[in-house]
Amino acid sequence: MITPKISIVIPAWNAEQYLERCLDSIKKQTFTEFEVIIADSESTDNTAEIAQSYARSDDRFRYVKHAFAPPGIGRNYGLDMARSPYIAFADTDDTLEPDMLETMYSVAITENADIVVCDFNMIYPDHDIPSFSCLENDTFILTDDNFANYYFQYSAAPKPNNYLWSRLYRRQFIRDTGIRFADTRYSEDHLFNLMLNCYMPRISHIGKSLYNYIQRDDSAVRQGARLANHGEIFYTVFDSARKYLQSVGKGYEKPILGIYAFTRIRSIVFYGQLAEVSADKLQESITSFLSGDKVEHYLSLCLKEGYLNSYCRIHNIDAAQEQLFHELIDLCLNKEKIALDRGWFS
Repeated sequence: MITPKISIVIPAWNAEQYLERCLDSIKKQTFTEFEVIIADSESTDNTAEIAQSYARSDDRFRYVKHAFAPPGIGRNYGLDMARSPYIAFADTDDTLEPDMLETMYSVAITENADIVVCDFNMIYPDHDIPSFSCLENDTFILTDDNFANYYFQYSAAPKPNNYLWSRLYRRQFIRDTGIRFADTRYSEDHLFNLMLNCYMPRISHIGKSLYNYIQRDDSAVRQGARLANHGEIFYTVFDSARKYLQSVGKGYEKPILGIYAFTRIRSIVFYGQLAEVSADKLQESITSFLSGDKVEHYLSLCLKEGYLNSYCRIHNIDAAQEQLFHELIDLCLNKEKIALDRGWFS
């Protein structure tokens, strides 16, 4: 068999409602030299049967079953099985635009990029947001001096692009770093990309939406906001990021962790509102996150060191909204209750 040029890793768990739609969008790609690795985390529905049917009819599709684990572990299985020089990821409930792989691969080769990032469409049941992160064609070489600004502008943007499925990775680059996915329920994509970027990759952006991020009311993040303590979950990822950045020992640790702490608060409030959790449950999540080691320290740096001001300047955030951000951080640091109806992130 000819070695494919792109390996697409898809973690799957009880995905029978959406999996065919995702896999069909891959079969329709204008770029055909790919393999698909479906890593099934002990699904109890028809996920295995659907995946195996694609594998039987098209030898570019491969199926592997592993013990039940969060998606990041499934992605690690896929990385271990991948044979291609480039790696892509997809989620079972999303779809790829027909020219996604062709466009991403062309830019990777032309720009000699370690990572290629595309824009995406946010698809809600009643409306769409095209070109969600408003990327433009550009290429960056990260350094110690520009890493924090890059993080502020893209990974921590008001409309962030810090996902796995909007990227094409050079496989050798990932292998050289030794970075693996963390065993966490979600936000493993943010952590994975943050750690990879510490190795200062050459990153190319594509100002075109090539992936469709389909929003569901029963998604893991929204369900987590309702059923679990979001703050505890987000803290485990923040703490992993803190420990990793501190081990690297570079000057960008403080601004990145300061803004990371702020955007985690933002996410707790945003998803709490989206999931319509009670004010008490929202406060419980915020309190749990803030109780984590060093969170308040880094959050306070947003104000003391002007990181929040820099963030707002980069994103042209108006004075009224910036003042709301300051108030939100003050409430957190003073351990005061956060009202849901303030329009914190309108």
